[in-house]
Amino acid sequence: MAETGAHAERNGPPSRGRPDGALHRLRTAHRTSDIERLADELSTDPTIGPTPRRDLLEVLLVRLGDESVRDDPDTEDALCSALVRLGLMRRHGNLVFRFRLDHELSPADATLVHRYDAWLPLRYVPNGSEHRSPTMRSDRESRR
Repeated sequence: MAETGAHAERNGPPSRGRPDGALHRLRTAHRTSDIERLADELSTDPTIGPTPRRDLLEVLLVRLGDESVRDDPDTEDALCSALVRLGLMRRHGNLVFRFRLDHELSPADATLVHRYDAWLPLRYVPNGSEHRSPTMRSDRESRR
């Protein structure tokens, strides 16, 4: 049944079949199985251009910081694998991921990772790297 009137305007157009719709579903998903599936689906979508890619990276970073994701190794693996496919992370073994160093990322991607790193688990930060600024690193370590 199609939506009409104020309800349709408030919810916007149907989202199925469009990358921005799938991105919205990833952003608002509550079940970890949905987060896992959408992260896989979106990170392998060849039609995603630069702007949707940036939006996708932001959503993946935010979701990676979610407590429910950290409690589910399969979902965490899906999000990290998506970030590997999109160039922000490296895989260092089974369920072991690290963000790339700043000099390996574009300036925009490095800035994006820095913007969200306060919410991300410390295990993703490369050991002894210049990846995080000294201020950010000391702030995080004081909260341990």
